[in-house]
Amino acid sequence: MSNLEKILIGIFLSVLPPFLLFMLFWWAAAGLVLTGIAPISERAIAASALLGLVSGIALDIRYLKSWIPQFYHLDNKYLVALYLFCSLLAVAFFMGLPIGNLALGVLAGIYLGRRGKFTGISGADIVSQARRGSFFTAIVTAGEAFPIGLLALEEKLVLDILQEISALPAAGITGVPGILMVITFVILLGLLQYQLTRWATGWTYRISAGSVHSPH
Repeated sequence: MSNLEKILIGIFLSVLPPFLLFMLFWWAAAGLVLTGIAPISERAIAASALLGLVSGIALDIRYLKSWIPQFYHLDNKYLVALYLFCSLLAVAFFMGLPIGNLALGVLAGIYLGRRGKFTGISGADIVSQARRGSFFTAIVTAGEAFPIGLLALEEKLVLDILQEISALPAAGITGVPGILMVITFVILLGLLQYQLTRWATGWTYRISAGSVHSPH
């Protein structure tokens, strides 16, 4: 691992815990209010978010130096949890549009390819990992897009667009035809995510390992 890569990983890891814990504590406190579980004030929600930020900074101070050399050796269960939470953040930040999820899937592929180099995975094994990782990102992206697509059928702008495409009346689009359109879009989106993640894994592994072969 080059010094530049260590610096970039260090910057990434120094930002990640404070940001994620800030969002987690903020959403957790706001969720208690929205669900009626606890009548928390806005000041308490802000304090909770600040506590998450401080907790993340404290984790950086304590563990950052040990995290950097272990960056490509993280346990899969932590990677899965991190990816799922980041995918939810992407959905929120892009207001339901799948742009952030597609980009996140590419980043996951880049990580898998680099990890394959540093852990000495063979070309055959990286093919298998690329397939599993791409299937996972595709399922997550498609799974999150499906309920958003159903909700979008209630938006007038979306209905107008679908009417132009299908020449169906609005009443028809909100029924079974609309649901079928959403399912079709979700499947295509999942396939796109699969290909992007797989391509990113293969390309990164090939560049990292100096191999002329990539997962396909």
